[in-house]
Amino acid sequence: MDTFRVCEAALFSIIMPSHRPLDGALRSLESALQFVEKRNGLLIVSDNSGDARKTKALVGCSPNLLYSIPSDMSAQGNHVNALQMATTDFVMMMGDDDEIYEAPDQSPFDLSALPEDYIGVKPLIAVTNAEGQIKRVKDFALEQNTPSERMFGYNEKSGGDNSAFYSIYRRVPFSNLMNHFYARHPTKAGNGDWALAYTLFSYGKLAYDPSTILKYNFHKWDSEQQVQAQVDAIFAAAKLDERARHYRQLLIYLDIMIMSHSHVSPLGKVDKADIAANAGRSFLRGFQNRVLQDQETYGPEVVATVASWMANAAQNADDDLKRAIELTGFIQPSLPDAYRAFLDASQPA
Repeated sequence: MDTFRVCEAALFSIIMPSHRPLDGALRSLESALQFVEKRNGLLIVSDNSGDARKTKALVGCSPNLLYSIPSDMSAQGNHVNALQMATTDFVMMMGDDDEIYEAPDQSPFDLSALPEDYIGVKPLIAVTNAEGQIKRVKDFALEQNTPSERMFGYNEKSGGDNSAFYSIYRRVPFSNLMNHFYARHPTKAGNGDWALAYTLFSYGKLAYDPSTILKYNFHKWDSEQQVQAQVDAIFAAAKLDERARHYRQLLIYLDIMIMSHSHVSPLGKVDKADIAANAGRSFLRGFQNRVLQDQETYGPEVVATVASWMANAAQNADDDLKRAIELTGFIQPSLPDAYRAFLDASQPA
């Protein structure tokens, strides 16, 4: 069920896969629609809430809104449907509990003038808690020259949340990566957005747009206890037990290496080699060191495997990737085969 857009000259779209009923999503929807109407953009809502009031309220309410109910009502199906509806040059994902506004004292960022070596533009992000209070403000760009430098830069600037994932990106590389992830990733775990963000930032520089303010709702991650509960819930949804959370850094390493080197990646050989030799190796080394420092958590077999690996490492990125894939068997016996299939499906032709 769709409304057809009239706003043909739109350069960007806000993509909102929405599951909340109308009352729960109303502030997000209103803020996003007002924003795109001011900026001559589109709001794309893929709605699996099943709320008839919401459908009635949104269908036909604005030429700047495109609404759809997906045929696949799962969370993944909702995301894929939203992505497929986008045709503008630039897109921005937005949660249906976040809000977006114009800064009154700033001129809008001209996306049409974005240099080719930039993957996108990051808004000013105000990270808020359950009471709506601003915990921190993200007002940085990632304009380092190499993929690894940008990935390291994001490590330094992220501050414990992945809100910069909700930036404005060039649609084609963004959609290609997201569709590949949803189609081929072994677990499609919800924390995959970290690896997706690192991969996107490896593709190109990220400008900063102070004229756009995104209120990012961080209340589910407000304390260490909530973080652990959310991480456990994410892995449980991916049919992985609680052991998986101890291997998060290993899984991020695998996803970054596979996705940044995949057939959907726009990176050339030099940039891919940079990731393998620098950012990728750093993520891997961080996990290996954690295993050796917390041997009780991982157990003697994992510790011995990692210690032997580090002692005999030949600085070979392909060998490291294969060894890392094998290590996922300690999370779940079927994971190595699943990751090998993901690697095979990602290989450039």
